[in-house]
Amino acid sequence: MGSEKPPSVQQAFCELAPNLVFYARQWVELETAEDCVQDVFVRLMLQRRWPRRLKPWLYKSVRNQALCALRSTARRRRRVASASVHSAKWFHWDEKALIDADAVQGAMSRLSEQTREVLVLRIWAELTFEEISGVIGVSETAAFRRFRSGLAQIKDAMQAQSAHQIVTTTNRRRIGNPG
Repeated sequence: MGSEKPPSVQQAFCELAPNLVFYARQWVELETAEDCVQDVFVRLMLQRRWPRRLKPWLYKSVRNQALCALRSTARRRRRVASASVHSAKWFHWDEKALIDADAVQGAMSRLSEQTREVLVLRIWAELTFEEISGVIGVSETAAFRRFRSGLAQIKDAMQAQSAHQIVTTTNRRRIGNPG
């Protein structure tokens, strides 16, 4: 494929994509490697003139794309790790509040991402279950089940937290007042 007549994109993809994916797998997972190869072929199709030496250009482009994806994934992991260690408060503290904001944040952080998303969309964004189903791509029934499940999990966590605080406070009083 060096100086010969350029192949079609389809032909080049069929011939080279499997090995390009294998090459990218040195740095990234399979799905990301496939995405990198696909992105490179899209870039190839958008070029006004094909590279003079197509095969080396494809390998270099896939390598660059895979390394960018690797760096992006590493940055994302660092941000997530940092955010979980130094997580900012989700709620503002209010002494008049009827519930403990830290306890609610803790309970919500233990929910699955899908359940938490439904709760946020329903409670804070005030979306209907029909609207939520359109946003996240599930049925209204599934959105409602996740919402109901999430509320139950938060309620259980809050009750467990409250019971723990009562026991701790009672034990402290006993320890503090020996007689």
